[in-house]
Amino acid sequence: MLPHKQIELKLQSAVREILPDADVSAVLVRPCDPKFGDYQSNALMSLAKTRKMNPRQLAENVLAKLDVSDICEKVEIAGAGFLNFRLKNSVLAQTLESAACGEHLFFEKTSQPKTVVVDFSSPNVAKPMHVGHIRSTILGDSLACVLKKLGHNVIRDNHIGDWGTQFGYILIVWKDFLKNAPTALKRYLDSDPITTMGTFYQYGRIAGQINDYEDLEGSDWVQSTSEEQDKKARAELVKLQSGDPETLAIWREMIALSQKQFDEIYSRLGVKFNVTLGESFYNNRLTPLIEELLEKKIARESEGAIAIFFDDNPQLKEHPALIRKSDGGFNYAATDLATLDYRISGEILRHPQVMAELGKIDGPVNEIIYVTDGRQQLHFQQIFTAFQKWQTTKAESGKRKAETKFAHVWFGSILGEDGKPLKTRSKKIRIGDLLSSNWRQFFAPNVSRAIEIEHLHNQDGTFFVDLRDQIVDWDELCERTFKTPYGDFIKLKDLQDDKGNRLSIPPSPASLQLAGLLNEAEERAFKIVSEKNPELPETQRKEIARVVGIGAVKYADLLPNRQSDYIFSWDKMLALQGNTAPYLLYAYARIKSIFRKAESGKRKAEIVLAATEEIALAKHLLNFGLTLEAVAEEYRPNFLCNYLFELAGKFTGFYENCPVLKSEGAVRDSRLALCDLTARVLKLGLETLGIETVEQM
Repeated sequence: MLPHKQIELKLQSAVREILPDADVSAVLVRPCDPKFGDYQSNALMSLAKTRKMNPRQLAENVLAKLDVSDICEKVEIAGAGFLNFRLKNSVLAQTLESAACGEHLFFEKTSQPKTVVVDFSSPNVAKPMHVGHIRSTILGDSLACVLKKLGHNVIRDNHIGDWGTQFGYILIVWKDFLKNAPTALKRYLDSDPITTMGTFYQYGRIAGQINDYEDLEGSDWVQSTSEEQDKKARAELVKLQSGDPETLAIWREMIALSQKQFDEIYSRLGVKFNVTLGESFYNNRLTPLIEELLEKKIARESEGAIAIFFDDNPQLKEHPALIRKSDGGFNYAATDLATLDYRISGEILRHPQVMAELGKIDGPVNEIIYVTDGRQQLHFQQIFTAFQKWQTTKAESGKRKAETKFAHVWFGSILGEDGKPLKTRSKKIRIGDLLSSNWRQFFAPNVSRAIEIEHLHNQDGTFFVDLRDQIVDWDELCERTFKTPYGDFIKLKDLQDDKGNRLSIPPSPASLQLAGLLNEAEERAFKIVSEKNPELPETQRKEIARVVGIGAVKYADLLPNRQSDYIFSWDKMLALQGNTAPYLLYAYARIKSIFRKAESGKRKAEIVLAATEEIALAKHLLNFGLTLEAVAEEYRPNFLCNYLFELAGKFTGFYENCPVLKSEGAVRDSRLALCDLTARVLKLGLETLGIETVEQM
């Protein structure tokens, strides 16, 4: 058992002797400022306050019953009733030795595992995953990893948006193509299905007729009124809801095409889910849900719609939750209530995918965590409050007894360096996206022959098509001069097709799509790695760049207080100095290089702690588990980021002041063991944040 746990148990026992009726579950010890000790407890002050006792006197009474002499130096009472504990060096060394032998890595799995559902990422079908999805995906994944490391049963659920009116608009155009230009439809879907579906949606809202199926972007669309298009979309949605075979088949293809994109992104991020249960999964539960809420008078009709009112809740009194619209359509709130019921009832535990991956899980779902942006705070306040009212009626009828904790883990926005939300600040595009959306021929002033932009090349001879993975600024690109195969020089901004249309920017700028952002991260990291280590083989440099680039994006997102906005800066996140992923990855790689240089040395050795820097590093290693617990309790992965940054700093202090390879005998073996433990904690900590490591940078 780790030292802080031993202190905690003995302290709780002493408190029970003095206060037999006390709830000692909150009597804990936590790391503190080193000038006071290694651990501290302030629990006695709250116990004294509730009993109107003198807190310092209570501390003295408890201390008289407390014997931790086998673990700590003399325990000190500070201030109004703090208890400060300082570990004996022998206990510190023994704990490190047991970790070196593989008995633990400074954390223990819980003795009371919970079953937790983590709902995160949740992209929309038929739309590209954009930069806004990164926070939910990365935060949710890291929280799920921490909870699993601590021994809890974790179910990762990706609640994708696969239902709604938007599919009606896409169906209008899709069916038009199926009828009139099936070959063109196949070409578009094979080339870029997500952009194609996005374009279908845009035109489905306004277009009554397509004049040129072979030139989707350049076609002269005959506009229709929004009322006409809305009517058509609703008709398609009715077909979808009623199970029309053709409509269902198209909808399922939309999901399959979108899921392929999702899976590519998740694979690059190393993110996995146990289940992907979209909104459509809950469709057949919505009508019975509405009927039950009406019957129990939790919901009522208002102007033809059905809503849940919160008359007894001052914060929500002016904010009813609409669950069914006046036209009979169900709102998000209804789906979210049905989703909660499915999870809390335990049905999710019996889902075939969950059982196949996690086995049989006994007991209820203890906690449900939603990871979304801060704009949904009101929505989840409504959902949780409404569900608790509904659950109370179930408990009264004997249908449900277990209490489940709901947590809305919300986060702020990602800002550009100009302080504006990232989605509104940039016109950067991926050249490949530009090529795929401008495949027709163009003409330029004073050039007699047609031009295909993939045949253009830079003045240095590089062909435009060879730059397809580059991310560039759209305005700068339009001003750039290119050479045609015929020797003419033109600017992209001057190009027009035979109808007078200029080059079009892709509907979703690549830098704002998640795939484009990850591409740019790897490209920038590759440039840095190549500058630092040009002698490494290209394949190795690319692999290092992949790990560093993706890791940098993840770490930059996890490092800030999640409820704060943060500024997205390539220079800062890829820096080798400061609190960044590259710095931590380099710290890990540097330790691994020590062992490549060491011809001999034991990693499982007797630990000798003499130097101040050795002791500081050893004590920080002991706090790894407490940090993981704090992340799980407060849903804040930034605690782990800061812990790892401090660990790397303490290792640097140790390495600079305590020779490792130049020392001898037991001291050398002890210091190599400290190096190994630091590397193992760095690696596991980074992996818990979803960041891979490399042994050479």
